[in-house]
Amino acid sequence: MSISSALRKLRQYRGPRPRPTIFSNIWNAGLVVEEIERLYRKTKDLSYVGAFAARPALVSAGTYYFYSWRNAVTAAGFDYLKMRRQEEWSKDRIVKLLRLARQRKDDFSHNEFERNHFRLFHAAVNHFGSWGEALRQVGVDYRKVRKFNEWDRRIIVREIKRLRKKGVDLSLRAMHEKGNGAVVSASQHHFGSWRNAIQAAGLDYQTICKREKWSPDRILRIIRQLHRQGQDVSWSARMKAGQLKMVVMGAHYFGSWGAAVSKAGVDYEKVRKHRRWSSQLVVSEIKRLKRQGLNLSYRGLVEAGYHSLVYAGGFYFPNWGAAIKSAGLDYDKIKGTSVVKRRKRQGKTVKN
Repeated sequence: MSISSALRKLRQYRGPRPRPTIFSNIWNAGLVVEEIERLYRKTKDLSYVGAFAARPALVSAGTYYFYSWRNAVTAAGFDYLKMRRQEEWSKDRIVKLLRLARQRKDDFSHNEFERNHFRLFHAAVNHFGSWGEALRQVGVDYRKVRKFNEWDRRIIVREIKRLRKKGVDLSLRAMHEKGNGAVVSASQHHFGSWRNAIQAAGLDYQTICKREKWSPDRILRIIRQLHRQGQDVSWSARMKAGQLKMVVMGAHYFGSWGAAVSKAGVDYEKVRKHRRWSSQLVVSEIKRLKRQGLNLSYRGLVEAGYHSLVYAGGFYFPNWGAAIKSAGLDYDKIKGTSVVKRRKRQGKTVKN
């Protein structure tokens, strides 16, 4: 099953979700899958806790687009049962532990429970979709236990300033690790992003952020430098070169990667690999790659760097399999061949 068809089934079952500002121009389902594969190559740990410690934003996006981290990992082609940590979580076990916590009269507010029971808290959110829904399973009304009855911009700014005055690390990862995830979630809802909330509190986000610092000027400077060196600055070329973060941030700041390149003074129409995608061009490109003997499975082409072709296929056709079939090819056979080759690379034998 392709990513797009899997998403359609999830939405039919759970209903559509509004698209929040925080994901605009940054994440999509295909990019989540790519980043999961990249994270696996880097850490070999796709458990919820391990992934959240390394890439909290990726876990949040995966949970949003696929309704759970487990679904996101599965969509990326991994067996989640083998990826999770030795500690096994299930809804029944989580409910049992939450009931014990209720008997102990633990503090069920978002911040305090996350701080005191980090693994249980995130397992509950992962399995039930939200902390409020997890508490509902054990008869706890989240509205009565949360520290703030209602978040608004004024309360969020005041809380950020209070934490700053106490010397709390306000980087996104630290906020979650130290049990302050509630204010981050509220900020993303009311301000669109944690960055916007930090800036609304009068603080410099760049001095707080622990990640690689990107800015419009830096992106333009790198694009110009690459162009002067004679390097290909097209979207696909930069993705193949492993500069995913730069491409994503370029789209974030300028609306699209092409707009970023044009802003740098480079004619993107002359450097892009394809001037304009269409259903006919997608089919033509699939046939060309078939003649070259390339693996035409979704995962195979993403790994080979043909991101724009795959995304165009999903745009002009119901899913990537439909694009392959429009080119007169058997996608089930292509997927089967891809799985066999991948298992052989992993040293596994396929039983017929």
